[in-house]
Amino acid sequence: MRIHACVLLLSGLVCLASLSGAAIPGTGAPQAQAASPTSPAAVPGEAYLHLTTTANTPGQYTLLDNLLLNGQPGARFLTTHQLAPYTSVPARNDHATSAWYDVIDRRWAIYNDDTASLNSTDSQAFGVFIPPQDNNLILQTAVPTNTRVYQTFIDDPQFNSNPDAVIFAQHVIDPPGEPGTIYTHTVAVQYDTTRQKWAIEATDFSAIPLFTSFFAWRGGGGVTVFRHTSTDANHLRSDGTEIDNPAANGHPDALVLITPYYSSSPLQVLNNHRQGVWYDPQNERWTIYNEDGHNMLSGLTWDVAVIPPRSGFFVQQVTASNQLGNATRIDDPNVTDNPDVRIYVMHNFNPPEAPNAISDDHPLAVGNLGHWYITNADVAPMPLGATFNVYYTWPQGNSFTASGGFGGTATTHVLTHPALDQNSSALALLTQNENPGPVGVSMPYTRQVALNYDNTGQAWQIMGYASLPPDATFNVLLPSGSSFVHVTTVDNTFLDETTLDNPLTNGDPWALIFVTPLYNGAIEPNLGVKYTLGHWAIVHEDHSPIGLGTSYNVFVIKRRFAFLPALSR
Repeated sequence: MRIHACVLLLSGLVCLASLSGAAIPGTGAPQAQAASPTSPAAVPGEAYLHLTTTANTPGQYTLLDNLLLNGQPGARFLTTHQLAPYTSVPARNDHATSAWYDVIDRRWAIYNDDTASLNSTDSQAFGVFIPPQDNNLILQTAVPTNTRVYQTFIDDPQFNSNPDAVIFAQHVIDPPGEPGTIYTHTVAVQYDTTRQKWAIEATDFSAIPLFTSFFAWRGGGGVTVFRHTSTDANHLRSDGTEIDNPAANGHPDALVLITPYYSSSPLQVLNNHRQGVWYDPQNERWTIYNEDGHNMLSGLTWDVAVIPPRSGFFVQQVTASNQLGNATRIDDPNVTDNPDVRIYVMHNFNPPEAPNAISDDHPLAVGNLGHWYITNADVAPMPLGATFNVYYTWPQGNSFTASGGFGGTATTHVLTHPALDQNSSALALLTQNENPGPVGVSMPYTRQVALNYDNTGQAWQIMGYASLPPDATFNVLLPSGSSFVHVTTVDNTFLDETTLDNPLTNGDPWALIFVTPLYNGAIEPNLGVKYTLGHWAIVHEDHSPIGLGTSYNVFVIKRRFAFLPALSR
């Protein structure tokens, strides 16, 4: 076993060992011996949007890059194809898809079972949900004792005698330690009232081959689940049916999962078409649509899960009780017990709660070793009294982690995301993440970074002053509003400060400001923000002069209108 990465965090050295390890299924090439099965990690759920790129999609499969899945052959997850996230460019995928673990890359993949290529000029998007790895998420394999022609019956105490359960199924090609097979048919779930068991069944009533495997999840655990039925009234497009649910309405960053549901009624309408989901920004509703464009019939039913975006903010002050070496422990209850939360931080010299102007001229990061901390990445002591703006989200479409191996050079990492690609005007924020998720560890980077748009590659890049560690990891936020670009001029810049002049920030000492510099040929020193004379200003922590023509992405939270004078949301 070789060491994959070590990180110095909170005065302790932590190392993560990596796995080592098959040929592409369905190609006829010999399979390497599968890695030994491992127990699913006991972690809370995570939801995020995966986008196919040239780098991660060599053909009929697209490799996922998530620290709860990488190197975890025993992990289990669900996916649903999503049409045109953040863009009007549609990219349909009318193919049965599977989950597949590539033991060579040690990563999970979404695989087109009919071997049709996923690699095209149009980026495909998939919602990926990693439910809590508990008894509600099981592996179902079709064997002679549980399979009857087109149905395989689940026999599990969490599922049995529970007709009101909301069930989701995902085909998996060859789960480690289990037999498996390619399967090119669409499936639905149905409750058998005689057996009092749930079945996964082929929607075309073809026989399910023995040893076909599925991940099956009984929805719940804080996730909104319900059944949706198509009607004449909700057919707002010929091939789709509009979902109307408070958890989904108005939430383009929510993750929506679907599995067709068949009732036991002989009048049940059948739909042997593959479906995906699409968010209509005009109606602010999610739609289930037929991938082949076939007219959507009335009377069809789906089990639906909605994982909504979750976020919050607060001001963190370093005290004797939360200071630990180069770090300050975060004790907010919405963050503390969630190892998968995405956190963004900015040093604030003088928030109204603590106007003490304590300097912290060090690169900031966040890390988790059983508890979330804000750290000085260069391991310098965290000064007492220092204050930080903190914004957090659950993983969602506009908040994700970009980790090593996503392309670029030693000083450049390339970002790929549907809201970033070919979008030079996108606004993004970065915070380094030294310990992304409960199974990931990355090497800290001890300098400021910047964002740069590469016009040739039409992609955004993370730029470093010196070589970025191969696995350096950053939380990336794409605010949906309350953002602008600030450019330094003679009128707004004096020595080490540049003053913001924007309605979002002017006259509001309670505003929370987050800043990421844009690359202008040089990397900025460490940055902070401070409020003076009715305006917020961006400050060089080392007091070096700020150059003219320097640009910054600025995100503002107007907390005073709803939360004054609370410290946290």
